[in-house]
Amino acid sequence: MKIVNQASIQGKTESVEDVISHLQGFIRVAAETGSAAHEVERELFKRLLQLGWLLLQQFFALLGDGDEGEQVELDGGRLVKRLAQPQRRGYRSIFGLLELERWVYARGEKQRIEYVPLDARASLPEGKDSYLLQDWDQRLAVEMPYGQVNAVLEPMLGLKQSVASLEQTSRTLAAQVEGFWAEQPAPETAVEAPVVVMSADGKGVPMRKAPEAPPISAHVHQRGPKPGRKQMALVGAAYHIEPYIRTPEQVLELEPSVVYVSYQ
Repeated sequence: MKIVNQASIQGKTESVEDVISHLQGFIRVAAETGSAAHEVERELFKRLLQLGWLLLQQFFALLGDGDEGEQVELDGGRLVKRLAQPQRRGYRSIFGLLELERWVYARGEKQRIEYVPLDARASLPEGKDSYLLQDWDQRLAVEMPYGQVNAVLEPMLGLKQSVASLEQTSRTLAAQVEGFWAEQPAPETAVEAPVVVMSADGKGVPMRKAPEAPPISAHVHQRGPKPGRKQMALVGAAYHIEPYIRTPEQVLELEPSVVYVSYQ
């Protein structure tokens, strides 16, 4: 299978053995010259990313180009034909971008592609980003803005991801939430206990309305916040618990005692 990656595009043809040899030589020189440990660590990580990139390239080369003959019979007896030319797709891993050239199958040259053997064998995602990269992106995206996600990962991995691509990944994964919960086992039936706990929390949600010409009366200045700007979203919970009984002696043992000293 023909693989075009960043290294070959830039004219670099280092092999796995070359990178390992350079790593060993780099460590010897760093030790002899007394390099700072953090500088050695930074350079090692950079070169290990390159090594992972080359090993991933070898992995795809060993999988082959996905050629399964001129025709393939799919489930249900449907026949699809190998297209005249292999097609290329991008695969952005945590090590960098690879362009994979592989054979694809459809009912005809102008028909929708129905079978890609390499993609199926390697369980590749529909989009460009690897599942591992998507996982790392989403772990950060739930805590910070999309632009900040790229600002965190780009210095470490050397990958530049657009806000649009991160948003698209979130939308794609969000569509799978309902199916994920449907596959989860049902929780155990709750056992009633003497104490019933009820909790509720509210969060103001900004409301966005279609722009329209406001009535003249809306321009009259009024005190207080404008109506309809936010609505309250409530999340509630209710459950049973057993009472946690403690004696006064136990409370005194657990809670730190406070001693007041009076100076005359």
